[in-house]
Amino acid sequence: MLYPEKVYLLRGNHEWQGVSLSTSEGSFVDHIKERYPKEWDYVTDMFFKVFSYLSLAAIVDKRIFCVHGGIPRVFASDRLVNIMDHIEFLAKPLRDEGFPLFLSPYIVFDLVWSDPVSSERERPAPGILPPGFCTSRRDRDGSIRACTFEKEVLTQFLAEYKLEMIVRAHQCVSTGSIVVNNRQMITLFSSSGYDGRNNAGVLLVYNNKIHFLKMQFNRYTGRLQSYV
Repeated sequence: MLYPEKVYLLRGNHEWQGVSLSTSEGSFVDHIKERYPKEWDYVTDMFFKVFSYLSLAAIVDKRIFCVHGGIPRVFASDRLVNIMDHIEFLAKPLRDEGFPLFLSPYIVFDLVWSDPVSSERERPAPGILPPGFCTSRRDRDGSIRACTFEKEVLTQFLAEYKLEMIVRAHQCVSTGSIVVNNRQMITLFSSSGYDGRNNAGVLLVYNNKIHFLKMQFNRYTGRLQSYV
């Protein structure tokens, strides 16, 4: 509110009507119904309308690629596709209905759903996923919609688009942030108490340096609410 022309919100996997209205994520609408019992349907539709205009990614200082999920699989399957151009010229509003969210080349889907490889249970799927991409634990039904990408893909992606780092979210980390693959990636989770105990992560990019801001307890309230 203080800087309306300088604050940018990026779209994540929750900012879709299909996710917000699903059984597992029903609390979103429940909260709206509780606060606006007479006009909850109108308020909900306004949220979805705002979501449809949110950007999928941003570049900070011409070197830091910010996105909710990660690298789309099309990066490895078709190098002729310029992912940055695809993001920039994607027509908005981008709503759930009528949009091939799960169809090839999966660019939009992977930008908000993909993760770096973090488990030995994540295995390559030859013939289904391109080299450097693996199955994701998020795919409980075996549909292989969500995927993970290996560190070699991260290095190649940064080199291809002349970037230094990816800052992304999508995975809860107890400290609020974690540095991956020799500072080529930072997973930043800004919601405190998401799993009941995690801190919130905040990064400050200033004078060509990245500063990690840590939450501290307020001695009067006993709550994590300020940063140092």
